[in-house]
Amino acid sequence: MIPKQAKQAVGQRLLSRFRDAGATEIAPDILLPAGDLLDLYGEDIRARAYVTPDPIRGEMMLRPDFTVPVVQAHMQNGADPARYCYLGEVFRKQDTGDTRPATPRDHEYLQCGFELFTRDPQADARCSPCSTTRWHPMACRRAWATWDCCWTPCGACR
Repeated sequence: MIPKQAKQAVGQRLLSRFRDAGATEIAPDILLPAGDLLDLYGEDIRARAYVTPDPIRGEMMLRPDFTVPVVQAHMQNGADPARYCYLGEVFRKQDTGDTRPATPRDHEYLQCGFELFTRDPQADARCSPCSTTRWHPMACRRAWATWDCCWTPCGACR
């Protein structure tokens, strides 16, 4: 298991590169209104999310990912095109079934990301090569869900 400080250091390096690429950093709250998330994801998210009642704010949820908060921020302040980046913890319960697995999955992940909002149909084509050619994974585990990996720019992109 990679120590949390090491993950944070990798995330900060990535975040710096995303900012250098013109992205605006956003830092959504960790505790979010559950209603928005349930409306968009459906009740299925409840089984995987940490939900708690709040006497004043109603039902709240620990941030399960950055998708909804990033879209909400874009809808409030967004331009076209808009680039956003983020780094922070996300939380997911893991279904262990009837028995506890020998190597349970993490329930807290450090997620770093870059989002592009644009009406330009060529933007995906320009972004996709960046994600596959500018970054080479080294020692990567469960990259789709965590930053348990170290990514470095290739020599041509430095």
